[in-house]
Amino acid sequence: MRVAFRALDPRRALARMKDLATGPQDRSPRELWRRLLGDSSTMLGAAVILFVLGLGRTALLTKNLELSEYKVLLIVPNLLYVIALLGRPELRGPIYRFFPEFEKNEGKGYTETLLALGLLVAAGAISVLTLIIVLVAPWIGVTFYDDPEIGSLLRIFALPFFFMGFDGFAQGVLRCHGKFRWSIFPQVIGAVVSVGALWVYFSSNSNYELRPITMIMAGGLAIGSILPVVLALKLSGLMMVSVWRAVRFPILKGDLKRIIWTTVQSTLVSYLKLGSDRAALFVLGVFATSADVVTFGLGLQLLVPFALLQNNLQSVVSPEITRRYARQDYQAIYRLLRVMLIGLTVIGLLAIVGWYFLGDWTIRLIADDRYLGATGVVNIQIIGSALMLISLPFFPLALAMDRLGRRNLVVSIRIVYIFVAASVSCSAYTIAWALALGSLTTRIFNDLPLGMKLKKLATPGEGMPAGQDT
Repeated sequence: MRVAFRALDPRRALARMKDLATGPQDRSPRELWRRLLGDSSTMLGAAVILFVLGLGRTALLTKNLELSEYKVLLIVPNLLYVIALLGRPELRGPIYRFFPEFEKNEGKGYTETLLALGLLVAAGAISVLTLIIVLVAPWIGVTFYDDPEIGSLLRIFALPFFFMGFDGFAQGVLRCHGKFRWSIFPQVIGAVVSVGALWVYFSSNSNYELRPITMIMAGGLAIGSILPVVLALKLSGLMMVSVWRAVRFPILKGDLKRIIWTTVQSTLVSYLKLGSDRAALFVLGVFATSADVVTFGLGLQLLVPFALLQNNLQSVVSPEITRRYARQDYQAIYRLLRVMLIGLTVIGLLAIVGWYFLGDWTIRLIADDRYLGATGVVNIQIIGSALMLISLPFFPLALAMDRLGRRNLVVSIRIVYIFVAASVSCSAYTIAWALALGSLTTRIFNDLPLGMKLKKLATPGEGMPAGQDT
């Protein structure tokens, strides 16, 4: 009985939250590379599995549904993704940015206050947004797509959409607690359940309806979203204590302005994903034909490895870069970026060459001749995705240098490119070229200046203390 009461002791829960702030207590380059390789190997293995499962899901949908039906199944989850970009705060940025600093204040409540405050903000924002979607879903379907069925399908995705609002909090907590794998494994489990259920449904029915198919897809997303949130709450101790009790504003009084500024800039990064392929698919869904939508959407499915690699590798690398920048270990960051740039460039080139030779065969494998027009579009999409992949390590570098504002300004040009392309000719080809040009712009005007600045800091006799780099 005494053991049970000790497990429920709020002070012990808060102590676990303080342990969470410290992260891995290593400073050696060997330990850094060991951990990076371990997390990266897990991430790559999961990316391969998710890619194969995604191809299986795409094959089931494209071979059994009409173009117009497949278009709807592309539009609905993508629309919720775009809405989430506009409504939820991005918490990974402030968590990665301030954990290294708050390590120095262990035992003073900094970390638990930061986590509890972030959880409350995320819960409030996503609750309001989910309620709005449930209420206005029919209006969205009729107004934007002239299809009432889209409204009812949007409501089915409300549950996974709600828990997706905590992704930033969950990934930040799991990564800092050394449980990065648990942000990936639930996605694999959800994908297995989703693809298996779709196979059973298509095998046992001759007349297909979009509603049960949507429920199966939403169930898979819910599994992938709920489990990381529950584990993050357990690890952080916020399931044991009142979140309101953990929030102590006076502790963060001197840092609150910087935390708010970093959160705003990180959220602006999410807004700037309106210049991403997901937002491009939204534009095509409203203004383009069904053929353009399914062509672009099929390309997105084939580019899932790029998306998984970018999202998960950034979760692996960001805490390492921000932690070492706080320690003014510029040479370690410079070596890490140099190795990553070489590796990511090789991956991008292999993808471009591989698609050139295997593109038509791949499309025939997962779809049919109706989708062969996607070959050229996917080729352009791969070029843009390769450029974005190479830019991956420069986001946490901009975050550590407090230069997210400048990066956001550069990335926002992609939205202009999409607007111009949609105004001239709203097709899958023009939108794909706009995205590729936007990726190149980010590489030239954001990544290269940051790289030169880091090289100067890493050069003995030319660097300056981190605090002077503003």
